Amino acid sequence: MLTVWLIRQFNVDIVEHLAALKGGGGHGRQAGPGDQAAVGCWKFHLPWHGPRSGAPSNLLKNCMMVREEALAWVRAQPRATPETLHDFTQALAQARANAELWRAAHPIQVAKLRGLRRDLARIEDRLAN
Repeated sequence: MLTVWLIRQFNVDIVEHLAALKGGGGHGRQAGPGDQAAVGCWKFHLPWHGPRSGAPSNLLKNCMMVREEALAWVRAQPRATPETLHDFTQALAQARANAELWRAAHPIQVAKLRGLRRDLARIEDRLAN
């Protein structure tokens, strides 16, 4: 796990360095390991559990189960309380602000960012109406 943290820190340092060269900074503070980091870390557990222990498949299965159970729980709620709606609205505003900070040069990523920003705006419009 130390190796995973060191790799992440190395990547943050590279982002900071490149941003400083371009006259910016602070980008590494927003760079997280991402949603797939836990799924990718199973490789580090193989030496401890052995390749036949089922650790990778169980870890992946458990990650997917937690995600699916959370989605099922949310979908089973009859309605949102005013407090929940307020919290969601705040989280959505933070997500939109965060997405506005992201920059990309590759055309595919530029299009994906445009789509993400559009989708977040559509959710906000739907919520307001």
